This record gives sequence, structure tokens and C-alpha cells, in this order.
Amino acid sequence: MLTWLVSQLEQAPPAKAPLTYRLPAEDESIDILYLPQTNGDFRAEAKRIRDVTGVRRAFTCSRDRALLLRGTSSQLAQARQMAGELNK
Repeated sequence: MLTWLVSQLEQAPPAKAPLTYRLPAEDESIDILYLPQTNGDFRAEAKRIRDVTGVRRAFTCSRDRALLLRGTSSQLAQARQMAGELNK
């Protein structure tokens, strides 16, 4: 998992689609969401997504404006929707 995360963050951010790593034998996944169009404080928007979705594990990478989230499929679906609205 760590190798996947590092390799994804070393590449140029994808245009739109979030990246997902499914954790084996668990009901959780890891998503990397990019928020290049956020009009305010990137970390504040990331915190808002985390708070609204209830995701307990979230990390930011300011260089690429990437938000890494670990959560259930419903939490991550809601986070992807919120990120999509911010990136319009």
C-alpha cells in the first residue's frame, strides 16, 4: 500500500478521476483526491470534506493539492462528490 501511495504522489496529478486502492479483506479503501480548483484554503476544504464524511484517516499533500482518505465506500463516494463540486 505504501509503495502504491508514494508512486501515485510522485506522478503528475490525473485530470479528473480520483485514484483508489482497495484494501484486501477490509471494507475500506484509500482514495487520492486532487483539489486543484479550490478557491480558498486547501487544508480548510480538506478538513471540511473529512468532517462531513466522517472519514477518520485523512492526510493532505499541499504540493499537489492532494487529499488522501481512508474510509468506507459510502464515505469515499461522498468525498468524491464533494471534491467534484469544489473542482468545478
